[in-house]
Amino acid sequence: ILVYISWVTYWMSSYPNWYAMFLGFLSLLFYSFYLEKEDHSLWWIFGVGILVGTSAVFKQNIGAFIMMALITFSIVSNLSIVGRNDLFRFKPSTFFRNIFKEIFALSIGVLVIVLFVLGLSSFYMPLSLLVSRVFFVAIKSTTTSLAIPFPSLLPLFSGGFGVRDSLIKIVFYIPVFVYGISLTVVVLKLFRNKQSKELIYFLLFLFFGIFTFLQVYPRSTLDYVIFSYAGAELLGCYLFYLFYLSLGDFLKRFIQNPVVLERIKSVGLSIFLSLILCFALLGIYKNIVVKKRGGVRAMNIPRSRLLVNPGIAGLMEGISGYIRAKTDPNEKIVVLPYGAMIYFLSERSNPTRFIFMFEGNWSAGEKVQKEVINVLDKEKIRYVIFQDIILFDGVYLRDYARILTDYIFSNYHQEERMSDYIILRRNN
Repeated sequence: ILVYISWVTYWMSSYPNWYAMFLGFLSLLFYSFYLEKEDHSLWWIFGVGILVGTSAVFKQNIGAFIMMALITFSIVSNLSIVGRNDLFRFKPSTFFRNIFKEIFALSIGVLVIVLFVLGLSSFYMPLSLLVSRVFFVAIKSTTTSLAIPFPSLLPLFSGGFGVRDSLIKIVFYIPVFVYGISLTVVVLKLFRNKQSKELIYFLLFLFFGIFTFLQVYPRSTLDYVIFSYAGAELLGCYLFYLFYLSLGDFLKRFIQNPVVLERIKSVGLSIFLSLILCFALLGIYKNIVVKKRGGVRAMNIPRSRLLVNPGIAGLMEGISGYIRAKTDPNEKIVVLPYGAMIYFLSERSNPTRFIFMFEGNWSAGEKVQKEVINVLDKEKIRYVIFQDIILFDGVYLRDYARILTDYIFSNYHQEERMSDYIILRRNN
């Protein structure tokens, strides 16, 4: 818990990845209950499926990776070689029966969430594209303009990076190092025939960590690495625990007095935990106290007192105040290419099914553009807020959603502009 707090406090932003990973951890907890209970009730696995499906609602690829991790764990843990059933002889009938029951219960839980999402009529992505974008994201995404390759460490040894860049590159490889050590521990325990329930839980978290780390592969930016650190943190704590036990055994060779030995171990553990706690408190101080002192202020908006950057606060106050003054309380507006915060702060709803319009047929293709135009016409939307910003790789919305942007600038005129936001009003 302390390690998690110390890390997250330095990245106090709200991303869907956080929620997806949190639900993933809850799914591990439910799976642990299933393993722990003597009756092995499949209701726990059904609950795991619900949580995995919900995590996919927040971030599809993370949900898919968690699903892959759990299926892989189910297969490996049911092999008698890891001692889950206290049998050291493979029995095909038992193996396949357990696998079928667990994957079936898991899939039913996920299906419940899928049917719920379908019932919301918000599912507009073709199934073929969903499969290619989610289940093969590590392959498909590397061929798109959004792909950023995993950084190489070779320039680090040749002096090609500065100190700051070197530290950032090392951050990418810390999970790789942790998972490598973890796999070594598993192999050594199996080689020494030390199967135990503890090893089963270790494998569960190991598969979770490795698969969720795959979200880094197609777009290897620092924020994606931060999102994927959770599994490595947990395994790192366990590896420290093993090191702590080994250190105690090592010190016994030189310190015969058990009281002195325990005191030394207690002092060492206290120092370690104190360092983590100090790191966590510094993160909280940096993100809350320091920023509040000069870097953030509360928005003066009826619906929200969020602490944000002063520039953002002023901009959101201006836009939301303008919309509330110019429109009726029940009137709808459209914000492009994205801006869910403006809908919320202005207390005006979105008449379309879409809050993001990103590059690619799955998000801003011709079909989606025409649907938005149809809504604008049918409901006679008076105000469109157009954010004229670069999205990815120097691309603007008008570059990849030409049908929609041509319609908007032909049927709407600029009434006001606030920073990058153009407030457009319908001509008629």
